[in-house]
Amino acid sequence: MILYIYLSCMVIFLQEIIQNDRKLRYTSDRIIMLEQEESSLEKVMEQETRHITTLETVHSTIQKLIDQSNDKTDPLTVDKAAEAFKELQVRSYRLFKLCIFYTRFEVLMAVKIQY
Repeated sequence: MILYIYLSCMVIFLQEIIQNDRKLRYTSDRIIMLEQEESSLEKVMEQETRHITTLETVHSTIQKLIDQSNDKTDPLTVDKAAEAFKELQVRSYRLFKLCIFYTRFEVLMAVKIQY
């Protein structure tokens, strides 16, 4: 009878060890997965930060063009506008193409270019 109780306790103890081992392996795998996800999200965040900086530069340049187009003392000329867009093109070609594609009409309507 004592041997039976002892063996039963050992079986329960071994089952707990096995269960704890499973939990440990699951937790270890989860930690690895979360670390990889963190690394991936950090890369995405860095890329998004670069995009935000580029968009802020484009916005600033276009806002300067709009402000200068409304300035009566130093009006915007075609040459100044072309220079600003060329600078955008040099800084970030892909964003420049996107900007031109989406805002060509809006920019030309907002910026009253004086010849």
